[in-house]
Amino acid sequence: MRKSPWVLFILMAAVWVVTPLSAAAESLVVIVNPGNPVESLTFEDLVKIFKKEKRHWPHGGEIYLLMHEAGSREQGMILEMIYGMDALALKKLWLTKLYTGEISSFPKVIFSNESVREFVKKVPTAIGIIGETYVDADVRILRIDGKLPGEKGYRLTYHKNNLNSPPLIK
Repeated sequence: MRKSPWVLFILMAAVWVVTPLSAAAESLVVIVNPGNPVESLTFEDLVKIFKKEKRHWPHGGEIYLLMHEAGSREQGMILEMIYGMDALALKKLWLTKLYTGEISSFPKVIFSNESVREFVKKVPTAIGIIGETYVDADVRILRIDGKLPGEKGYRLTYHKNNLNSPPLIK
């Protein structure tokens, strides 16, 4: 019994589509302006910066924190990996800090990886997180706990164990 070439083609296409997605890992990178002398942060310091508990760079200057828009893939990954909370809990955190006077405003919300990168290029004290494929030579990638994306133990790598993406939390 001869099998149709279309059946073989469909099976091969299905394997090609499913295999890379199930085994893939995606990393986020923390970027700063190339003029910023900071080259590395501990993961704990990164969390403090993103919770606005640490608001100044060691060399001076207030840290200008950039956030991705609510519901974006990057925000979902940041909420999970850095904040360890959902979007509602993060909003409550910001409102509490604003109400108690701990902060004077919410972090600046940016709507794309490209926009975060361009903002960081222009603002010497800015810090942002983008997908590693959006990095160019005009920004510096910070090491986290001494590691860069792709190195074993890098804390901002999302391992896709199945076909599902990280949750988009609104």
